[in-house]
Amino acid sequence: MIKYSFISKVKLGREVVLVVREYFLWLALLSVLPLIILPVAAASQRYYAGYAFKYIEWLTPWGTRANIYTIDTNVPTGHFYSEWVCIILRYSSKYWIQLGYLKTDTYSVPWFYWETYDSSGRHLFYVIAPTIPGRTYAFTIVHAMKTDMRLWTLVIQEGVNTIWSGEVSVNPYEPKDHQAFVETTTATIWITGSHFNKISYFDGRSWPYWYTHVKIVTLPYYVVEVSHYEFYAGGGG
Repeated sequence: MIKYSFISKVKLGREVVLVVREYFLWLALLSVLPLIILPVAAASQRYYAGYAFKYIEWLTPWGTRANIYTIDTNVPTGHFYSEWVCIILRYSSKYWIQLGYLKTDTYSVPWFYWETYDSSGRHLFYVIAPTIPGRTYAFTIVHAMKTDMRLWTLVIQEGVNTIWSGEVSVNPYEPKDHQAFVETTTATIWITGSHFNKISYFDGRSWPYWYTHVKIVTLPYYVVEVSHYEFYAGGGG
C-alpha cells in the first residue's frame, strides 16, 4: 500500500504556500498529471445529493467522519464532481472545512483534496494524492483539541492505514453544521454508485453514528436513504 505524505501536519499561512509549491514541483519532475487549484466559485451552478446533520446548533459536535466509496465517471470539459464531508463554520457568509475526493476533466482518476473558506476571504483548494477508484476511504474532520482553538485535524484512511493527515487553522473555528454530499458542477455528470456509510460525529470520546439527518437533493439526482448514517446517490447524465 503506497502512503502519501507530501503534505503533513499542514497549517494555513506561509507554510502551506511553501509546501504546496514543493509538492507541485515534485509532481512536475515525475511528469505526472498536471494539477490545478480550483476556486469554489469557479462555477455559478452546483448540484447536490446527500445528508446534513440535523440538531440544535449549540449542541453541534466537534467532528464528523464518513466512509465514502470512490466512483470514477466522465467529466465534461470545464467541470468537476466531488464527494466530501464538511464542517460548516458559519452560514452568513458561508465558511467551511471540507475533505474528500474530486475529479476534473483534466484528471484520469479522482484525487483526494481538502478545502477551507473562512474570514480570511481566501478559497483554498489543495489536491493531495490520487485515489484508487472502486475503493472506500474514511474521511475525518475533527477539532485538534489544542491550545490554539483554531486548529482542526484532517485524516484520510483506508482501513487501518492512514493515507494522509494534516492540520488547518480557521477563523471562526466553532462548528455550526455537518454535511456529507456528492457535488457536481453540471447535471450531466453521472453519479450512480455513490455510497456514504458509517457517517459519524465526535462526542468528545468516541464516534457514534449520526442519529438524525436532512436529505438534500438537486434534480436530476436522487438519494436512497438506508439509515441516518448511510445513503446511496445516483442520477444525472
